[in-house]
Amino acid sequence: MKWKLGTPRRGDMIRVRAGQFYHYGIYVDDGEVIQFGPTPDAEHSLLDADIRVCVSDIHGFLKGGFLEVASLSLPERIKAAKPDEIVSRARRELGKGGYDILNNNCEHFANNCVFGTKSSEQVDSVRSFWQNIPVLDVYVAVQPDAPVVQKVEPPQRQKELDACKNEAVRAQRYFAWRVLCAGLNRSLGLDAGRIGLHRNENKKWIANGCEVSLSHCKGAVCAAVSKRPVGVDIEPLNDPRYREALLLRIATQKEKDAVAALPTGEGLCKLWTRKEAAFKRAGGAQFLPEQIDATDDSIRTVRVHLDRDYLVSVAGENLGNLRIYEVSGTDELHCVRRTDFEPF
Repeated sequence: MKWKLGTPRRGDMIRVRAGQFYHYGIYVDDGEVIQFGPTPDAEHSLLDADIRVCVSDIHGFLKGGFLEVASLSLPERIKAAKPDEIVSRARRELGKGGYDILNNNCEHFANNCVFGTKSSEQVDSVRSFWQNIPVLDVYVAVQPDAPVVQKVEPPQRQKELDACKNEAVRAQRYFAWRVLCAGLNRSLGLDAGRIGLHRNENKKWIANGCEVSLSHCKGAVCAAVSKRPVGVDIEPLNDPRYREALLLRIATQKEKDAVAALPTGEGLCKLWTRKEAAFKRAGGAQFLPEQIDATDDSIRTVRVHLDRDYLVSVAGENLGNLRIYEVSGTDELHCVRRTDFEPF
């Protein structure tokens, strides 16, 4: 389909540039246009509820812009309805609302009148643009005291939960999965039960079209979603497990120097979470912390305050796009806010 400046005929699809996009309509005759746009009595409204299929004159449609008329290719002309049928389809839609910029906009309306199918080339372009923006989102949440463990998808995850005999760990794993599902939906619009999530031979969770990582500790859980390989780990900042003996066992001299200004427990916590995140990103078969470089630039560590301070380390690409969201709720999860964090 090409567009040209010219005089429209009955049943033509027309458009006018409106900012960065185009507004579409169906030309009837004698300057009459049927469009999916703001009704005349709500002309200056930006509310979706005030956008309906309505009749306007050509001047109201153009609002000072330049009229462009669709010039159909031969295959498109064969597929297109006759002019009278196009106008009849448009009239049958008069008064209908339900405007949705991605799924039911003015271009969808016009194409449906002409070809009988809803499509929007400009939305496809916008969607493609957004899909190619690097995403690196981490969702954190305080672990509820006693969440009701319900069925989850996929069955492989449910089988793991059923096999876990430690009730506290089982609750953590269940809630971390719930947070992951919420994050997948919010960041990428994906349903965890429909993207083929499964463990590979190294027990790393993989899926179609995205990358994920999970972590849980006493008090909190986190989940990372991205389009590129990612690993995440969360730990309380002042965990008594992190003592000097462990530091001596897993840290190289370079790593010790990197955290020398921190108290031993905090420095070791930082190194440990970075090593865990890097390991999860790589998806290796066995976690050998002494063999993982915690000073790698592809790892970022931040401090996040929930019920107390936690360290979150993220290994991945495009770390400048890192966003961290706090999640609340037990039965129904809500993304409370994009939470503040500080480099650590």
